[in-house]
Amino acid sequence: MNICCIIVTYNIDNEFEKCFHAIKDQVDKVIIVDNGSNKDTLNYLDKINGEYNIKLIKNKQNMGIAYALNQGVKYALKNNYDWILTMDDDSEATPNMVSTMINTYNSIDVNEQKNILGIFPHHIEVGLKCNNMNNVNLDKNNELFEYVHSDITSGNLLKRETFDIIGLYNEDLFIDYVDHEFCYRILEKGYKLIKLKNAVLFHRLGNTKQKNFLWKKNNIY
Repeated sequence: MNICCIIVTYNIDNEFEKCFHAIKDQVDKVIIVDNGSNKDTLNYLDKINGEYNIKLIKNKQNMGIAYALNQGVKYALKNNYDWILTMDDDSEATPNMVSTMINTYNSIDVNEQKNILGIFPHHIEVGLKCNNMNNVNLDKNNELFEYVHSDITSGNLLKRETFDIIGLYNEDLFIDYVDHEFCYRILEKGYKLIKLKNAVLFHRLGNTKQKNFLWKKNNIY
C-alpha cells in the first residue's frame, strides 16, 4: 500500500518546517505544489527538495487551491499511489496519524469499506489547550469514528478511486467551498466519509495568511 501526501504552499511561515517534518515519515511520498510564493519560500522549498525525496511542483502565480490540489492528484494517480492525503501548509500531523487512519479503516467490515472513500482525522485548532493526547476522548459508545457529511481538506485521506468516481477538485472555486463541494459530490454518488476520533491533526483555522488570497465567491448548488 502506497500513500502520498499533497501539500499546497503559499508564502509559508516558520511553522511549515515543523509541519513538513511531522508528516514526511508517515507517507511514502510528499508532493509539494507551490502556488506562486515569494522568493524566501521558493528558496526553502528548493532546499528541502534537495535533502528529501519529495516531488516539487512550482506555479508561477497563485492558481487557487483546487488547481494546485489537482496537479498533485494527477501526479499521484500517474505514479499509482493507493491513498492520497491532502494537507494545508500550516497543519501539523500528530505521531502515527496516518497509520492510525489506515488501521482504523482496515478494522471496518470489508463490505462497509467499499462504501467509504474518504477519512478525516480529529482536528484540534491550535490555541486550544490540549497538552496531553489522552485528553482527546472517544464518545460514550467508544466508537473510533463517525460518519460525516463534510470536513476541511487538510488531513483528508482519500482512496485513489475517489477521483475516478467523482472527478477532480472543482477549479471554478479558488479557495472557498472547495472542500465542501468535493465532499458533496462524494455523498451525491452514494459513498461515505468518516471522521476518526483516535487520529489527530493540529490545524490553524482561519489564519491571517489566507487574507492574501484573492477569493472567488461561487454557488456550489
